[in-house]
Amino acid sequence: MVLIMMPCCMSTMKDDNIYSGDYVYDEDGIIMKWYEDNYYYNPVTITNEAFYNWNENIFGYHTHLLNIDEFGEIVDNVFSIELINNQTAQDTFLIYTEWLANNYSYISDDAIVWEYNFDYFPYLQNAPWVSSMAQGGAIRIFLRAFLLTNNEYYLELAKKAVNSFKVDYEDGGFRQYDGDANVYYEEYPGNPTTHVLNGFIFAIWGLYEYWIVTGDEDCHALFLLGIETLKKRIADYDMGDNSKYDLIRLGQTFRFVIKEVFNNSQPLPVDSLYFYANSDISKARTIDVGGNDIEGNTGNHSRVNNVSTEMWSEKAIDNGRTIRFFDFSQASFCSINFLVPENCNYPGSYSLKILYKDVSNDEYLVQIYDGRQYHDIGTIIGNSTELWVENTFLFNEQFIRGREASFAYNEIHARQLLYTYKITGELIFKEYSDLFYSYNE
Repeated sequence: MVLIMMPCCMSTMKDDNIYSGDYVYDEDGIIMKWYEDNYYYNPVTITNEAFYNWNENIFGYHTHLLNIDEFGEIVDNVFSIELINNQTAQDTFLIYTEWLANNYSYISDDAIVWEYNFDYFPYLQNAPWVSSMAQGGAIRIFLRAFLLTNNEYYLELAKKAVNSFKVDYEDGGFRQYDGDANVYYEEYPGNPTTHVLNGFIFAIWGLYEYWIVTGDEDCHALFLLGIETLKKRIADYDMGDNSKYDLIRLGQTFRFVIKEVFNNSQPLPVDSLYFYANSDISKARTIDVGGNDIEGNTGNHSRVNNVSTEMWSEKAIDNGRTIRFFDFSQASFCSINFLVPENCNYPGSYSLKILYKDVSNDEYLVQIYDGRQYHDIGTIIGNSTELWVENTFLFNEQFIRGREASFAYNEIHARQLLYTYKITGELIFKEYSDLFYSYNE
């Protein structure tokens, strides 16, 4: 059996917030991660674990799986695989493979997906949601399981996962389009579209491997659609000094966080929050915490804005104001989501104004969370005046100019583009790989 396999490139990918953190293993040895209120299965984390086991214990290499000479060129398009005779490792790999084989859902007669059964607020994902990155990873795991066992059932499942790349977001899939009708296989499908770079490339790799193994021309066509989009849009991910994690700008959501500095802080009564650009409060994104949300709908704002309801109290009336309390009895921090104001012009200055009642001598840290990092923007210091106080916190455009890639993710982008160049021969991928690598020097 011969098979060309892309590098898994997963070791540093686990630095991402959705894939790293507090883990446990269930009774079958399947990894689970803590999200907000419980431990959940994350399909990409599960494929990560299978990849680690395959690379280090079965195949015998870690990431660089292409047959590359000393000049960094592919010698040929196939290579023979000699598996390590490690029965324990093979059994563990197949346990993860069987989890994937037993936990999919159909979104059409011949297309299957792996669902995320938790909300993920940075990209406004409400359970259940699906991801191209999970699909690409599952395809690649099934191909390896077929190589290991010669069981064609795994190829059948891989094909059904390939078929999911044909299903549009509106029909329960993850296929979306940019303004020029270019196809994106979205790691986080939704509106606004996100166009996360590393997840898009990783999904494309799943299609590539299936085509190489099977010669399936429908799959090849899906792969080429992704490659064409990447060729046309890769320049948009270049910031001049870094790469972008995604292409969200206007309409992007951010999470503002109020965190107790010391334990057992008194709940903070909040009436309103305002987020605005360039000192123009007339165009602020406003959340009347105890009343109407930004769309004019009444209701629980932690629910309307996709933030855990456990962080907020029920509505209360205080001096004629309808308020809610950040409830620190449930967690050490409380938060709320905002959209970027439509009058944002980068660079610029940005403001968060909080109207609250000064009821204690406690301190509260105010942060902005961009989906991957927390940034401190100020501190509320109480004086127990029992007065209503407006406190405004300023911060610069670096926190909201788009999800800038971390050092690790910029390197991942460069590495992914390099290998994509090696399998396509498209020089534009090599050029941007070199450029992105240069930003980390």
